[in-house]
Amino acid sequence: MVMRRGPAISTVLVLVTITTAPLVSSEPACDPHVKAVVFDGHKLVPGGLGPVRRAVEHELRRLGVQPTWMKDGDLESAGFVLRVVLLPHSARDWGRTEETLGAVRLDGSSASSVYVFYPSVNLALGVPADGTSILGGTPGTLWVRGLARIIVHEMLHVLLPGRAHDASGLFASNLKARELLAAELELDAETHSALLTRLCTVPF
Repeated sequence: MVMRRGPAISTVLVLVTITTAPLVSSEPACDPHVKAVVFDGHKLVPGGLGPVRRAVEHELRRLGVQPTWMKDGDLESAGFVLRVVLLPHSARDWGRTEETLGAVRLDGSSASSVYVFYPSVNLALGVPADGTSILGGTPGTLWVRGLARIIVHEMLHVLLPGRAHDASGLFASNLKARELLAAELELDAETHSALLTRLCTVPF
């Protein structure tokens, strides 16, 4: 996903705490955790954030990471908290291309914040958020899946700072709807290993 710096943003945030599930045998056993929260002050997501949190949790668990969702009131004493901010602005509103669906570390923002350009996401996915899609699944399932994968992609930028995009998969640049909505979207094996290693060795 295209990542560029832009103006400071002061809007809605989403917080989540992530703890890893038992790792595969090739990795050392550990019990790291990350905290996070989601703010949608503009009520952008139809029906609320519950389905989005569950979909993000599903994608993280597939990576061997168990998320714990924080409440807004717990943030001051929570330590490191990964924030997900749903913005009512399109990527173009912030001087970015339409292909830019999310970003981290915008000017004046915390390094632990993820920003998602909600109108740009809707345009890119091409699937109604209100469940009117005829592409299959339960109402809204495909749209929620796509949004969750965009959020997890941006989370990886925070958890693996400075790591370049992969050639394909969940951490590839400029993901398209066919990939974001597919039944499976894998993470490159080396990036996956780097994620688990970092969660095991860096206190979050």
